[in-house]
Amino acid sequence: MPMSVLSNSYPPSAGTFSPNIIPIISPILNFLSQTKSPFLAHVYPYFAYISDPKDISLAYALFQMETPNDVGYKNLFDASVDALIYAMEALGHSDIPIVIAESGWPSDGNPNGGANISNAQTYNNNFIKHVLSGEGTPRRPNQAIEAFVFAMFNEDLKPGDLIEKHFGLFQPTKEPVYPVNFKG
Repeated sequence: MPMSVLSNSYPPSAGTFSPNIIPIISPILNFLSQTKSPFLAHVYPYFAYISDPKDISLAYALFQMETPNDVGYKNLFDASVDALIYAMEALGHSDIPIVIAESGWPSDGNPNGGANISNAQTYNNNFIKHVLSGEGTPRRPNQAIEAFVFAMFNEDLKPGDLIEKHFGLFQPTKEPVYPVNFKG
């Protein structure tokens, strides 16, 4: 699920699903709870950052803050995940694990908006390090987060916005876009 299912995500403790999505998401959450299955989320701090660069710092989006902000978060990823957790809890579901099915940062397509190789490398390496640390999030501390980097390859033939073509760790030629440390 994309983060757009939330009508409110800040502060994370105020996370709520959009009213129009509740009739759809409630039965899904009931099913996930009954089957002890995870909620699969797409968490892209890049898109939150470019939508509000005045209020969201690049350091916060790239896991580079050393101290928590005024609501207790050191990175936008954790804040986003916890907003989803709080939204699920508001509908009576505190037992559903979250799996990050997609997260990444574009390496090109909007360089003035932070989409460049340096930021993509920083985000993905810090994302991997964070997930492998087992720290969890402030709402679910010390709980490992299962997560997947999007995407393996840049998609130069993909239609649409230029930025959507540049989330890969590798070029279509199999050459790395930048080095990634999968050991954290």
